[in-house]
Amino acid sequence: MKRKSYREPLWTRNFVLLLITAIFMYITTFMFIPTLPLFARNLGVTDPSVGGIIILVYTISCLASRAIWGDTAGHWERKPVYLVGVIIMATAAPFFGLVSSLGGF
Repeated sequence: MKRKSYREPLWTRNFVLLLITAIFMYITTFMFIPTLPLFARNLGVTDPSVGGIIILVYTISCLASRAIWGDTAGHWERKPVYLVGVIIMATAAPFFGLVSSLGGF
């Protein structure tokens, strides 16, 4: 007796929404990396090594936050955790233009 296997379609509404938000989140993240030293220079930082330190701190904070959010998503439902992350990124990214000092940055 053959058993029929049911395959759920890949291109569902939820998958497309997840794909679109992930693309925009990663574009935002990857656009910050090359522009962070330039932004620091516009704030008055003249030492080029500070730009490297800024990228280092940004990279370490990205890794740490991914570990924390990944653990949180493992304990709670993934969709609400993902939506909170999207909301945080969407609200925080426009405010980077308002930073006027390296400490605030």
